[in-house]
Amino acid sequence: MTVLQLVRPPHKALYKKAKPVNLSDGQLKQLILDMADTLVAQSDPPGVGLAAPQIGVSKQIFLLMPQPGEIEVVVNPEVVEWGSELQSGTEQDLLEGCLSLPKIYGPVERVKDLVLRYQTADLEAIKQAPDKQIGHLFVMVQKDFHDFPARIVQHELDHLRGRLFTSRVVEQGGSLYELVQKNGKEEFVPIEL
Repeated sequence: MTVLQLVRPPHKALYKKAKPVNLSDGQLKQLILDMADTLVAQSDPPGVGLAAPQIGVSKQIFLLMPQPGEIEVVVNPEVVEWGSELQSGTEQDLLEGCLSLPKIYGPVERVKDLVLRYQTADLEAIKQAPDKQIGHLFVMVQKDFHDFPARIVQHELDHLRGRLFTSRVVEQGGSLYELVQKNGKEEFVPIEL
């Protein structure tokens, strides 16, 4: 098990567009397995997604984990269709955080649905592959994402485009908060911009 160090601003990988992944890359297997170990190891807060730029690797790959233990590998994603309806709820419902910005949160308006085309392979099959060449395990899929999984996908796509959620909060006129401990309770405290 290899848990990698997450990068934080101002690391350059967080601000540049990621490059497409070559499925014949002999280091791809190790990258995916290390990313999975790193995602599962996050506990404060638990992670639901991890993009390669967050470990300093500028490649178009991210992992989704909307439910504990259910990891989906997403390589070279392309949005086929954006939904027209925004996710609804209170500011609290729309709060996002990021493993690369611990304890920082802000509301982000995102579409409720999207259709994504990407290459994927089963994580267990990747683990069991006898060699470093795993390109043959990947298939192209097109999938609809709704609600919370759609939010995760959009957040990770932003990482592949060199954007942090905080820029979306500012663009949308929202406020950023830091999660702090006060009198034994967690509390969101506004951050001055």
